[in-house]
Amino acid sequence: MANPITGGWRGGNVGPTVSPGNYTISLSTKGQSVSTTVEVKRDPRIDVSDADFRKQLEVGIELRDMLSKVHTVLNGTESVMSQMGDLKEKVNNSPSSDFDLADVEGKINSVMKIVKKFRNDELKRPINGLNYRQRPRLREEIRSLGWAVGGTSARPTDPQMLRMRELEEETEAVVRRYNSIIENEVAEINQILSNLPQVSVKQATYGRD
Repeated sequence: MANPITGGWRGGNVGPTVSPGNYTISLSTKGQSVSTTVEVKRDPRIDVSDADFRKQLEVGIELRDMLSKVHTVLNGTESVMSQMGDLKEKVNNSPSSDFDLADVEGKINSVMKIVKKFRNDELKRPINGLNYRQRPRLREEIRSLGWAVGGTSARPTDPQMLRMRELEEETEAVVRRYNSIIENEVAEINQILSNLPQVSVKQATYGRD
């Protein structure tokens, strides 16, 4: 590096904190790559073992991936709502007699209501900015635990591990619920309106879908 870094610093947490050790950092852009090595050192004032740091990193990565799954589902609900709104407009402007307009509108409104309730009740606070004045939903719960685990130099506590397992179950439950909506309610509308543009959303599987 042209100006080697001589000391350490700490910025805001944007992900799991790595454990002490030697790392290679690489940056690639426009066909060029540059790499350098860094050594992450423990704070000598803190008595934490390497095993504890590794456990902290392991849990941090699990929580990060869990949050990615929730974001995948959350983005999917936003896409469903947007596409359903567009589809409703197309249905109203369609000259086709292949479907009952009132019936289809009712089904679209029902799906939009189901998805909105699912998003607001399970995934995220419905009104941005109110924070503690609304109970935390799954996204906020995972974020909060991630900050608690990664915000200190210590092994995750037993209560934190227990809470992570609970949040893991809740995450899998919302993934199943979302996939069920796609497989059933959304698929039914696509089948009825097979001659119109389809609502195109995929199931949530992995954290980075």
